[in-house]
Amino acid sequence: MYPQPIEKSGRFTNISYRVALPIAIVLWLLPLIAVMMTSIRSMEDINKGNYWGWPTDIQFIENYTQVFTATPMGQYLLNSLIITLPAVAGAVALSTLAGFALAKYNFKANIWIFAMFIAGNFVPFQILMIPVRDLTITFGLYDTHWLLSFSMSRSKRVFARCLCVTSSLVFQTH
Repeated sequence: MYPQPIEKSGRFTNISYRVALPIAIVLWLLPLIAVMMTSIRSMEDINKGNYWGWPTDIQFIENYTQVFTATPMGQYLLNSLIITLPAVAGAVALSTLAGFALAKYNFKANIWIFAMFIAGNFVPFQILMIPVRDLTITFGLYDTHWLLSFSMSRSKRVFARCLCVTSSLVFQTH
């Protein structure tokens, strides 16, 4: 059921893995590298079309100073932290609790609950946008930091789906 460790695979598989992995990592990181390189380029360098070459004039301090003085970037970063830290903490806490319970305790609905978590990953979030909005208005969470933190945590997917189905039965609006 589980894949075997790469060390126990055949020689061809082992060599292919060791060649393909660094190539895949570089291809995956290429857009991030391009953004980082563009952030330290001068405007002249960008206008000349030097997108992938080494910058002719590195303007790290000048560019980042301009970003933080000309825009409210500091506030944007603070907002990101206010939303992200509780979302990550909530996702880790809920996932840890659910994972521990599903792994250590044997009960009848164990596999079905696990299947709900897996199946919840295949439901597109667009389907839930209107029901979740209606729920947040009903519960008084609309336009709050708590809602953003809650909705950004990955563990909310199955919970939100179950909540939408349950609340649509309880809060029937016509």
